[in-house]
Amino acid sequence: MGYFSDQEMNRRLANLRHAMDNQSVEAVLITSVHNTLYYSNFWMIPWGREQGLVIPRENEPAAIAPHIEYDRPAKMVGDGSNFRDIRIYTDNASAIDGWVGLARQVLLDRGITSGRIGIEEDNVSITMHKALCTALPDLEFVEMGYAMMCEQMLKSDEEIALIRAGAEICDLGAQAFVDAVHDGVTEVQVARASVTAMEEEICRRFPGHECDG
Repeated sequence: MGYFSDQEMNRRLANLRHAMDNQSVEAVLITSVHNTLYYSNFWMIPWGREQGLVIPRENEPAAIAPHIEYDRPAKMVGDGSNFRDIRIYTDNASAIDGWVGLARQVLLDRGITSGRIGIEEDNVSITMHKALCTALPDLEFVEMGYAMMCEQMLKSDEEIALIRAGAEICDLGAQAFVDAVHDGVTEVQVARASVTAMEEEICRRFPGHECDG
C-alpha cells in the first residue's frame, strides 16, 4: 500500500506518457529507486540487485524485481495499481542479465520491437547499457531522466500534504534531539532519541504503511 491515491498515481503515469509523446518514445525503462517508487509505490533496497519498471506509451506497464523481494511489489502497489504485471528474476544469472531479460520480454509482449526507448542515463551503468543494446539491438535508447524530473517539479495537493506532514515530523525529531542533549549523553543516544520520536510519529500518522525503522 502506498502513500498516494490511485488517482494521484494515474496522474503521474499520464504526465510521463505525455512526455513520452513529446519525445516520440515507445516505452521507458525505469531503473532508479526513486523513480520506481514515484510511479508505482514499489521500493526496495537494491543490495546489488536490480529493480525497476517498464512503462510503454500505450498498454499495461510492468514491474521487475528480484526473487528475494518477490512479495514486495504485489504488497506495495495496491489493489487499484496500474502495475498488475510483476516479473520476477532469480539469481541463476547476474542481476543485470535477469533484469534486462525480463524487460526485453515485456517489450516484446507489448509488441515493441523498434523505435526509441527512454532510459535514465545518470542511473544506467555501462554494463547495463551494453546488456540492453545486446538484448535489444533494434531499439534506440535515449535519455528520459531529465524529462521525468521536470514532470515531478509541480507538486499535487496530495504531494504537498505529505511534504507538510514530513516537515512536521522533522520538527518533532529536532525538538527530541534538543531535549536529549545533556552532560554525559553520547551523540548516538541523542540521535537515537530523535529518530525514535520521528519513527513513532510516522507510525501514528500512517499506521497502514511501512516504516523503515
